[in-house]
Amino acid sequence: MVKKRLFVDLDGTAAEFRAVDTLETLYEQNYFLNLSPQQNVVDAVRYIIKNNPEIEVNILSAVLTDSKYALSEKNEWIDKYLPEITPEHRIFPPCGEDKKDYIEGGVSDQDFLLDDYTLNLHSWEPPARGIKIMNGVNGTKGTWQSEQLSIERDGVNLAEKIINIMDGKEHYRDSAPQKVSEHWEIGNIDFLQDGYAGYANVDIFVTECVDGQLDEFKTIGFFRVNDDPANGEEMTLISVDCNIFAHPILSEHWDEIEKEISSRVLKTRALRTSSNVPENENNVPKTESKVNEVQSAQPNCTKKRGR
Repeated sequence: MVKKRLFVDLDGTAAEFRAVDTLETLYEQNYFLNLSPQQNVVDAVRYIIKNNPEIEVNILSAVLTDSKYALSEKNEWIDKYLPEITPEHRIFPPCGEDKKDYIEGGVSDQDFLLDDYTLNLHSWEPPARGIKIMNGVNGTKGTWQSEQLSIERDGVNLAEKIINIMDGKEHYRDSAPQKVSEHWEIGNIDFLQDGYAGYANVDIFVTECVDGQLDEFKTIGFFRVNDDPANGEEMTLISVDCNIFAHPILSEHWDEIEKEISSRVLKTRALRTSSNVPENENNVPKTESKVNEVQSAQPNCTKKRGR
């Protein structure tokens, strides 16, 4: 008898979806490693491995083959959150390729794909079967008409539903979650230089999904950066276009956000000393003029809905 196999996607399925402002972000070190687990999905996969040894569980996740970090970081992520899935059960097709083409021996009606992306699921059928994870970001077009399960189900319940589908006992059409966890993201960083110190404008984004619609909130932080710790603090927040309490997740995670900003800014060598600081027509260093401009500016928060 052919053994049933479950193939589990990572991005948006076992790991939380994380919006990016530019494609370059996907190539940054620690992007994949720092993705939060979709805990109910992770718990469900671990439950199946522990209680259903007759099901072979594999990771099937596309990777950016031209990234220095994607493959190693995805393996590190699995080692941390799903160490039960050993390297021989991890499959990483190149991004953009058909996932089933990378299954040794091909797929059969005993193979099931747990994924959040409809295109992958359609490609999987037939003869194999797809199970769509509704993560609060996907499912807006209604083009998938087969099995779908919500991340709002707890781990045990989700595992039981996956097993029932694989055994052909039940069919499920869960709706999209009403709300998923918010995400914050550091976007573009613009540098200005002034002697041994410098200034950085930092775009800060918050994304959340409510009732199937994306809400995006953006603000800009302005920091003074000292590239020589002997001369004082390495980074000082000068202003934020909106108060950090303008969005709950900003106030809740501000220390973490500021730490990541500091890490990204201070590793840049663009702030090294320059003997000639450009001046404007009033003979004021441009950086000083910029400080005054930002400090006197009206709040410029932006919020977009339903992207």
